[in-house]
Amino acid sequence: MKTAISPSPKRPATPVPWLAWFAVILLAAGFAVVQALIGGARYVFLIPGLFFLAAASALAALHSPTLRKISLPAFASTLVFAGYLIWRSVVSPHTYLAWFHLMLVPACLLVYLLAACKLTSPRYRLAVLGALLALGAIHSIIALYQFVKEPNWMPFGFLRPDYGVRGSGMLVCPNHLAGLLELCFFAGLTLVFWGRIRPAWRILAAYATALCAVGIMVSISRGGYLSTLCGLTVFAIISLWVLFRTHPTRFVPALLIAIALFAAGTWLVRDTIAKSWQIEERVDQLINMENMRFLLWDSAREQAATSPVLGTGAGSFLVEGRRLRDTRVQHDPIHVHNDYLHLLAEFGWIGMVLWGLCWITHTWNGTRQILAVARERMLSKGRVLSSSMALQFGALCGLAAITAHSVVDFNMHVPAVALVMCWQLGILASREGDGNGRSTPRAMNWLAVLLLLGGAGWLTYAGIKLYPQERVVEEMRVQLREKNYDAVLKISTRLDRETVTNPYYFKYRGDAFVHEAEVFGDGALRRSFTAQGAAEYSRAVALFPDDSFLVMALGSALDYSSQHNAAAKVWAKGLELDPNLAIMRTHYAFHLHLTGQLVAAQAEYQRAGELGANSEMARTGPRLIKEHLDSLPPTLP
Repeated sequence: MKTAISPSPKRPATPVPWLAWFAVILLAAGFAVVQALIGGARYVFLIPGLFFLAAASALAALHSPTLRKISLPAFASTLVFAGYLIWRSVVSPHTYLAWFHLMLVPACLLVYLLAACKLTSPRYRLAVLGALLALGAIHSIIALYQFVKEPNWMPFGFLRPDYGVRGSGMLVCPNHLAGLLELCFFAGLTLVFWGRIRPAWRILAAYATALCAVGIMVSISRGGYLSTLCGLTVFAIISLWVLFRTHPTRFVPALLIAIALFAAGTWLVRDTIAKSWQIEERVDQLINMENMRFLLWDSAREQAATSPVLGTGAGSFLVEGRRLRDTRVQHDPIHVHNDYLHLLAEFGWIGMVLWGLCWITHTWNGTRQILAVARERMLSKGRVLSSSMALQFGALCGLAAITAHSVVDFNMHVPAVALVMCWQLGILASREGDGNGRSTPRAMNWLAVLLLLGGAGWLTYAGIKLYPQERVVEEMRVQLREKNYDAVLKISTRLDRETVTNPYYFKYRGDAFVHEAEVFGDGALRRSFTAQGAAEYSRAVALFPDDSFLVMALGSALDYSSQHNAAAKVWAKGLELDPNLAIMRTHYAFHLHLTGQLVAAQAEYQRAGELGANSEMARTGPRLIKEHLDSLPPTLP
């Protein structure tokens, strides 16, 4: 008689975390959109990517109430640092400039929270890393095309300054491309060497990582070269240390292999440099005391001295950098080209100390967790390969590289780079190696959920508020560049003038009126158009009174419309805001010339010439004044 065997009960089906995977897809799409739109360098190109990040944050917040273990010091230091940056941006005296920080800082915090609190499974993180490596490979292919085939070519119809053959990928500046690819390169490098993934994925990751290395090379970024070397040093030291602690017998062979690879890499780099005069010329200028960066650093230090504790407010270097510029700096000093001095100038020593705590806690936790995971894997499974360890290892090497690069550039002011860096910081906050450690308080989970939902709501609100006018202003800028002045005025009618908060909306309208006036010769109609331009410039200055270029445009328009008394007050303000700008001195000299103050005008023209002015006005003005003064009868003694 056969005994009936009852079927074993079925296991309950594991729910597929669709919300988490949708969040991963939206996060990757956000990274892609920001990077494709010249790295989010302007509001109009940043906001679309932020919509994706906001959606990803909202979905991830609803994904799971369970919070994986994270380092409480790292988490707390990040929240305090981000909170301070947001508060200092809210109270900044330069409202329009501060909006950039009021969008970028919350976006970076959301990305950090996604990595640290919600998308903590290696599967999710590897998926995001795969997207970043794919984007890095695309950047590198475009950069290689720019280097070899068509300099200054940009996808999607964008334009960039003339960097020659230096590759910038989909970004505007080659230095920023190097900063972005450093993060991708080290994340891929550690995954290839230390990750536990299938061979096919390892090969693809190796190809993408190699392409990122090529992209760094053709960017011809001196800071990129030095920072990559710094990251490679950290990679080598920690790799050898892990081997020494887990496989002592393999340490000496690994050390010899590392030395051989270093020698081969050095030879390959030197051979590549020797075959490209562009790269060789840049490398020869690694230490150039005439570099404008040093002069900008001096201005930042002077600015920091005016408010050392709290700084002068978010975005204020654009204003203070112009006021404090060295006479040799005639390009617009928008950024300090040193993230630390920029932070010190705008956010004071409080900002510097909070960032230092944030850096220390993440570096310490990341290093501890890498060694802990390696020991745990070795003891429990007899092998060291671990995707979790590789992810944290790559983030640590990337942090080392970007820390070095930020000494000579402003990568953290480039959204495409800052967002990826914050994703890496979130990974460094994980406590993967604390098998028996205390669990993270449940209240922190709800704090993370509230921050994710609140941040997503804020980015959505800010994007909806700003994007329509920023889109119109960008179209006006493009048409102005193409000299389609009627189109500029026509496009501007899409917005209600009374609700516009972007000062450049009125600036571009003023430019259109002034350029239209030039076709009417020197009559009343020209003065009428110029007066309309002056009225538009006046609205722009009311929104951003400390922009010296807006003030200069208003002063010139008032002069051309024969409103010299009003112009005199404007020029006094302009010289206060930007006393060492050659073009400011030239136009002020022309104002003095028009009002009959010939001797003072001659002195101002001379001052402008000493500053390097070389415009037609700067060349012809002194000659006309001299001819006029020579024609006057001699005065009696």
